Amino acid sequence: VSSAPLLDLDGKLNGAVVIFEDCSERREAQKARQESEDRLRALIIASADVIFHVNHDGAFLTEFDGKGFLADGREQDADWYNQYVHPSDQPYVTNAIQSCKKDKKIFELEHRVLRPDGSIRWLFSRAIPLFDEKGDIKEWFGAASDITIRKLTEASLQEKEAQLRVAEVINAERQR
Repeated sequence: VSSAPLLDLDGKLNGAVVIFEDCSERREAQKARQESEDRLRALIIASADVIFHVNHDGAFLTEFDGKGFLADGREQDADWYNQYVHPSDQPYVTNAIQSCKKDKKIFELEHRVLRPDGSIRWLFSRAIPLFDEKGDIKEWFGAASDITIRKLTEASLQEKEAQLRVAEVINAERQR
């Protein structure tokens, strides 16, 4: 409801103009948006993955739910990459990111990360580019799954296979 006084030439109140606006659609849209945001927030919290957002050039990263990898909901400075991606994997990750940016495609990669507690973990990261009206990447949304147990198991199996091959060679030599 909006109103304004109507004054005569002497400045005396002569009446009022009252305007009533039906805002039902706006309120329904606000309610629907809030419900959508609540569902998205619940999904992010329920996810076993790290959920993140990166701006178009990767300078700023926000983790909506970091699962202990970074502080949740904290916007990082331009150095987040150096603090987060394992130094040995940075060239590999950088090349993959540049390729995805150039080709405007989904980023998918397994790489190591440094956690705030100093531990090293393996992640499978996937980020989807969102585009502006010109077709340029405006931002990325992604998720990263902790695959450390799988990577450690694979490494252990490879080590055991190598030991078995050595044992087979030794057995073959003994049998000669």
